[in-house]
Amino acid sequence: MGVVEIVPDARERLPLVERFAAATWTRPRSAAHARWRSDAPDARGFLAVRDGECLAMVRAFRRLYRLDDSWVPFLEPFDWATRPDLHGSGLGVRVLERLMREPEPLLVVGGSDEACALLARRGWRRAGAATRFARALAPAVARSAARRLRLPPGAAAIAARGRDAWLAARGARAPRGGRVVAVAAIGAEVDALYRGRTAYGTLALWTRERLRWLAADFAGAGHFVPLYFAQDDRLRGWALLRVVATEDGTSAELVDLLDPAADRAVYGWMIGEAVRIARAFGAERIGAATTCAAVAAALGAHGFAEAGALPIHVWPPARGDLPGPLLLGSNTRDTALHPFPKRWWGDPLSA
Repeated sequence: MGVVEIVPDARERLPLVERFAAATWTRPRSAAHARWRSDAPDARGFLAVRDGECLAMVRAFRRLYRLDDSWVPFLEPFDWATRPDLHGSGLGVRVLERLMREPEPLLVVGGSDEACALLARRGWRRAGAATRFARALAPAVARSAARRLRLPPGAAAIAARGRDAWLAARGARAPRGGRVVAVAAIGAEVDALYRGRTAYGTLALWTRERLRWLAADFAGAGHFVPLYFAQDDRLRGWALLRVVATEDGTSAELVDLLDPAADRAVYGWMIGEAVRIARAFGAERIGAATTCAAVAAALGAHGFAEAGALPIHVWPPARGDLPGPLLLGSNTRDTALHPFPKRWWGDPLSA
């Protein structure tokens, strides 16, 4: 049996990664899906390889963060796993430690309890937490009400739609001159929101290349809807909504939203519009995550319930003192793609 080598994740090693993914995750197994993930912009990774097989891997996005008035590139690890039959072998730790030697600091929002405990043991610094939120929308509420209260389906549907309308009226009110614009892609004006004056100390910037990769290069990733929020002739903020079909019905995720002034009323307007659009796409549930108190309050006003904490870990520890307030949540690493579809057209399993 050969020696385990830690090598860069490169295009010529894609067949190894495909076999590893098929043995490790429940994801689409088509060549198109594997190429898409491999071609993620501003990404790098490392593989533990022995005898021509990948045994463990980790990838990371390189992303620019604004820390007060400084611009710092971070790595956001994702796809960190060990082949199931090798759990406890230490190979996952080895690929992570190789990533930790890269020149950029690393930042992780969330992760399994096991992963968070390992990061803590390896000396990563805890830098706060985001809060996860979730809300059922009218179709799911109607089914639940019909089952629990033994209501006729039609009456349950009417009551659920009335609940959604009441929450929308309570939680959102457009400012005078306010309008929402659905766009196909973000422009330099969104970058200007992040780089201008804001109420936040820590922001994760988007690039058009990364958003294009998310939204346009693999259909199974779902439908991403960038939304601009304007007041008169001024761009007030933006949001990114994802709608995706799952085995349990259509789900939506509020991936990101930014009002540089962190105005709770404006966030209420933005969240209300995102919920309305998600519902129009047939979403039965919508989720979000945030570190921002104003966003959390606006989510609560719209009927979102807290669904757990997502710890934030940073390496090296000296980089863990992130200036506040933070605006982080579902917008880091590959969280925007959760949940993954289990299969897709072109997948050998569904052929």
